[in-house]
Amino acid sequence: MYDTENGLTDRWPSQSIGDSTYNIVPSSEGDEESLSKQEEASSLRRETGWTLWLTISAITASFGCSFAFGYNIGVINSPQLIITRFYNASYIARYNQTKVSEDTLELLWSWTVSIFVAGGMLGSFASGLVSNWLGRKRAIIAIQILEIIGGIMMGLTKVCYSPELLMCGRLVVGIYGGLVCGLVPIYLAEISPKNLRGATGTLHQLALTVGILVAQVLGLKEVLGTEGGWPVLLGLAGLPALLALFVFPICPDSPNSLLLKNNDEKGAREVLQKLRNADDVDDEMDDIRKMANQQDKVQTLSVKELLCSADLRLPLVVGVVMQLAQQLSGINAVFFYSREIFTTANIPTDTIPYVIVGTGAINVLMTLITVPMMDRSGRRPLLLWPMLVISIDFILLVIALNMLVYQAMSYVAIGAVILFIVCFAVGLGPIPFIYVAEIFSQEARGAAVTVCMFVNHSSNFVLAMSFPFIQKAMGAYTFLIFVVIVVGAAMLIFFRAPETKNRTLKEIEMDFDRMRGRRQKALHLPDNPDDMPTTRLMPAEGAREGDTRV
Repeated sequence: MYDTENGLTDRWPSQSIGDSTYNIVPSSEGDEESLSKQEEASSLRRETGWTLWLTISAITASFGCSFAFGYNIGVINSPQLIITRFYNASYIARYNQTKVSEDTLELLWSWTVSIFVAGGMLGSFASGLVSNWLGRKRAIIAIQILEIIGGIMMGLTKVCYSPELLMCGRLVVGIYGGLVCGLVPIYLAEISPKNLRGATGTLHQLALTVGILVAQVLGLKEVLGTEGGWPVLLGLAGLPALLALFVFPICPDSPNSLLLKNNDEKGAREVLQKLRNADDVDDEMDDIRKMANQQDKVQTLSVKELLCSADLRLPLVVGVVMQLAQQLSGINAVFFYSREIFTTANIPTDTIPYVIVGTGAINVLMTLITVPMMDRSGRRPLLLWPMLVISIDFILLVIALNMLVYQAMSYVAIGAVILFIVCFAVGLGPIPFIYVAEIFSQEARGAAVTVCMFVNHSSNFVLAMSFPFIQKAMGAYTFLIFVVIVVGAAMLIFFRAPETKNRTLKEIEMDFDRMRGRRQKALHLPDNPDDMPTTRLMPAEGAREGDTRV
């Protein structure tokens, strides 16, 4: 309690009205410990489960968009040799050459892979602008055109005999992927009730991993990984977007977007009633109105304003570090080493593609298991414990890779690879996307997601371009770099990242303020006691009549 002479006290004051004495406590922004058991029980009763329209909207957004992004990540690896031969034949026919040098082919392939990541950087940087301009739903619908166009371009590559068309198609679907990472997690967070926010947000990563797995399966030589099938394999990337283009328009819009951007209170209420399958949505509407009142006082922040905001600096640093940890944790390096590790373990060469598909299946399975765990265990435990295991796991992997002359060490290395994939799928895979959408208010969310997704794709691009040189110089010791990165990120998360499970934005902001050492602001107590927030009255046990001290 705030006392003008003594500052904070350990209880709220009392006041007499008639023959009864009451405690004065804050109505909506007070200390959680002041909530009565009846209020807690009422809050539990208001928790919402998976309704029909929430399920349809979440599945359509994730498996119509995130799935396509994951498919584009995994689809290019299997037909690499076939596409490289196509490049060689195309340039020989075009320029009447007898042979294209290996260095040229390697450069062309490098551009084919890295231009997708560069497109992701562009798309992530534009995601906030597109979201604020069109709103959540219309933005997601509009970007499907990009994926369809990119799929058509890649599918026509062989017919047009044009490697450049494939590269341009990869650029377009890369831009689409960057936009998806910026738009879909926010949409999923805003249509979800507080108690399902983590599980719903995990669907983005789940769909992404399923997309990678499907691309790996279709890329097998028995399916579409052939001389005649690879254009179809690449062109199928546009099919999920085509389905989303027809289905997503019937899905509800984000209630936050309707009320805060369009000032459409009636539309927001109808959408909430549809998503919750209930008429009583007053509590959530009140929460959105509070955000609307705040937004009337504070304009939507630009990226520059976000970067210059002292109040938002810590949440932004935490969000950026999580994106860096996700991309620089070694996931790409592990997949790079997987073929060599499996070969050393005497797995037949023809069997290795199926083993790699098996690792993709493990990734999907663990992400699927994470969906219900997200809102039971919380974000911090699912991040910190797997990151600790990853650090130890990589040290074992370095030891094993330097002792491959012993057959047993090969199997230790294989086990380390699988363990890393399991840990990544539980924590660093899904949570950074969810967390960023949870810790920023509406006016800062678009700019924050833009910055975080740009960092995500930029770090991926830098790693993709530099990793071959680092690996050549350091060999297996490359994984020690990832150990340092993971440990450093885990320490910052432990000391500076609050839990967001079942927490309101106001409560999360209070935690960030406490971590900065700003106790009075964290408790939202004014300097003048006359400016105390609106209060409600509760009977006080043993309080004396007339005790009105504040």
